[in-house]
Amino acid sequence: MNRHSAFGLSSASLVRLFGLSSITNHDAVTFEAKRFFGLFKPSEMAVRRFCNLALFFCLNAFPLVGSAAETVPWPDPERYRDVIQDWAAAVPAPKRALVGVGSSSMRFWSVGNRFANDFAPITTVNRGFGGSVMNDVAYFLESAVLTLEPRAVMIYEGDNDLARGISQAAIVSSLEGIIEQLHFRDSEIRVYIFSIKPSLARMSLWPSMQAVNRSYKSLADGDDRVFYVDIATAMLNDAGLPDPNLFIDDGLHLSAAGYDVWRQVVREIVVPTESPFEEP
Repeated sequence: MNRHSAFGLSSASLVRLFGLSSITNHDAVTFEAKRFFGLFKPSEMAVRRFCNLALFFCLNAFPLVGSAAETVPWPDPERYRDVIQDWAAAVPAPKRALVGVGSSSMRFWSVGNRFANDFAPITTVNRGFGGSVMNDVAYFLESAVLTLEPRAVMIYEGDNDLARGISQAAIVSSLEGIIEQLHFRDSEIRVYIFSIKPSLARMSLWPSMQAVNRSYKSLADGDDRVFYVDIATAMLNDAGLPDPNLFIDDGLHLSAAGYDVWRQVVREIVVPTESPFEEP
């Protein structure tokens, strides 16, 4: 049943009001509530959430009409329940590893053990699940990532989100929630945010991807535990277009040459940073 608060808002509306649409973990919700009421020192992200709160009231006081009021909902994360259960039933993954999470570009990196080899000698775990969006990562963050007690997390999302029509603001807000959950569990976790890659199949979305990438970079610039990994620039040719050699026939997913580019760019940032934390 969709219950309403004393303010006349549904529980779902309250969740959106406090920026919690992507958070389902009880501990994370408790943290958000405490932080909102001042028991934690507010971060820059908290200030953004407060601004979102003010905006929420303005929009509800003066509702939009027509297409401007329409939003595309997140797809149901439960479509990945079987994947999550398979991970839980598999051979236990190492703790305190570098965990990669995200959509198919992250998932397919593990084919042929390439993911582990490309980051050697860093201990890694790949938690990519094809077709996912940022909210799927947030929804399953506890069971897919936090149970591994990661020391660092790499995130690749935003590609499918924009293709589905999810707003840029929703994508970035969901990422902010993920980072907050990670740092609530362990304040020292390093987070590597990958830029959204340009692709032949989705070149019409490239301006929107660039806008989201700028927001990703801004998040990283405001926190020395968060790193922006620009894999996009190295994938463009001199004409500013994606290099066709970096993709398989669908023009979307990466070829071996595409992962060669990712390996070079990502290793230059991640391996020197993580090497001091690698246990012998």
